[in-house]
Amino acid sequence: MSEPLNNSNPVIRFLTNRRLSWFRHIIFIFFLIQTYDLFSPEMIKIYAVQIGMSIYVYYKIQLFQAFVSLGFIYFNLYFLFPKYFRNRLYVFYILGVCVSGIAFYFIIYFMQHVFTLNTNNPNAKFIKLTFYDFFDNVLFPIVYLLATTGYKIFKEWLVDQERFAILEKEKLKAELSQLKSQVNPHFLFNTLNNLHVLIENEPKKASEIVLGLSDVLRYQIYDSQHEKVPLIKDIEIINQYLELEKIRRNDLTFKIEKKTELNNIFIPPLLFINFVDNAIKHGNSRQQSFINISFEVIDKTLYFEISNSKPNQKNYFESSGLGLNNVTKRLDLQYGKNHTIEILDEKLIYTVKLNFPI
Repeated sequence: MSEPLNNSNPVIRFLTNRRLSWFRHIIFIFFLIQTYDLFSPEMIKIYAVQIGMSIYVYYKIQLFQAFVSLGFIYFNLYFLFPKYFRNRLYVFYILGVCVSGIAFYFIIYFMQHVFTLNTNNPNAKFIKLTFYDFFDNVLFPIVYLLATTGYKIFKEWLVDQERFAILEKEKLKAELSQLKSQVNPHFLFNTLNNLHVLIENEPKKASEIVLGLSDVLRYQIYDSQHEKVPLIKDIEIINQYLELEKIRRNDLTFKIEKKTELNNIFIPPLLFINFVDNAIKHGNSRQQSFINISFEVIDKTLYFEISNSKPNQKNYFESSGLGLNNVTKRLDLQYGKNHTIEILDEKLIYTVKLNFPI
């Protein structure tokens, strides 16, 4: 299993970083050896006297048992666990642990008798083939085996969680990128329609549209690739877009109001342009039409409102088009439940209110 690619938590990074595995093994081996009092000469002496053995013989027995325990535990980590537990063959895994535990006990049993073969002390306490002695000698290795198995399960869970988070993040980026790519052609399509109308009849206005369009496209192609852009810049593009539309339509008036200071505020690019496009499309009529836009920041929340006049035609708003659907998806992906959007469809005015944290 591969390790998580990046994690800011130092504990999780220590537990999962492959480059620190040697350090983790050293710590583990140290604690296991310490369990057998190999670094405590005084305890070795006390226990040797209690069971009637020489300190040298008892130390050899403890050292041998510590290394057999290590072999038992690492056999589980690098054979039983990956071969059976990871593949969900739990019955075989439990059988493997049980057989290994019994083998471990008999190895200790026979090797203790080998080490104490020349011991003439009739009071010496040897390991016996009893359940109590089995439990007493296999207890520590089993505890460490369970602990290391638990660690492996926890580590792989962390790796899976990190991998899942990375996949979700990449999926989110891909979806946002796809939605942005749908915004750009739609915006371009509407502007080119303006050119088509004016290029023969009013070439001067068509030229002005081309110059304005170049600024808008430059913003879309380059600045929109950033995760966030200055709100002021986005407002400038909205203003440019409406100026382009006004060149084609003399009946359109618009107002962009900044109710509070908006400097040093960053937002996802092209977030409002679909609302503007929708207002232009659904506010287009033979009568005088208007679009009013306002921006306001209160308590680290951005409030956006756009309202437009409606033509006096029934069923004109049956479909809001792909634009609003796209921006709604983007808001859901980026802000989840932290944003609110309200649509007021009145008789003569269509209003959209949006707010989200900044």
